[in-house]
Amino acid sequence: MRASYTSDSRAVLSSRGYWNSAPCPAREAYEGGAIGMSLRVGVLGSTRGTALQGVLAAVAAGTLDVKIVLVVSDKQSAPILERAVKHGVRGVVSRFRQE
Repeated sequence: MRASYTSDSRAVLSSRGYWNSAPCPAREAYEGGAIGMSLRVGVLGSTRGTALQGVLAAVAAGTLDVKIVLVVSDKQSAPILERAVKHGVRGVVSRFRQE
């Protein structure tokens, strides 16, 4: 299934069930424009970052109101880190331990 993009991110979120019909003051404030800041987002990834590219494109187009502030990978050579730095996002390598 190929993803489709729209100029209104709320329409996409609604169609995916992320915005349900229950009353939510925080959602109403966001949709009404009362909240004037972007959500700060960190991304975890270990491969090429193809999905991240879609998010970065939506942010650049103004259809997604978030700010990607950090990309974390467990692989030093992961292309997602290069993609992050290319777009001005801090990339970090972290070795995860299983306990």
